[in-house]
Amino acid sequence: MLLNINDNKSIIDLQEKFSKCFPYLKIEFYDKPSANGKLPEVHHQLPSCLRLSDFRRVHDPGLLDIKSWHVTGKVEEDLKNIFGLNVQIFRRDKDRWAATCKTKNLTLQQQ
Repeated sequence: MLLNINDNKSIIDLQEKFSKCFPYLKIEFYDKPSANGKLPEVHHQLPSCLRLSDFRRVHDPGLLDIKSWHVTGKVEEDLKNIFGLNVQIFRRDKDRWAATCKTKNLTLQQQ
């Protein structure tokens, strides 16, 4: 999957593309990074209607190629380091969404 990142995109644009490619996963965006290995605080979660230009500090556009064999933690790191986006990936676990904080070393497919 190629994720096109630019200031005109909204959070929901990226979330829908990500979930379409990885139906049992979702991605959430935050206004600040979480502590290593910890779930970001819910009050820092950004609303899906925001455009990337509204909150990110790195404004360079680009493409991020995300494959099913990529490690979850690396995808999160790349979004942070390349595009200045603080994200958390969640996986569907029966009837709830579980953060992948403790399983960042698993691939997207394994999640």
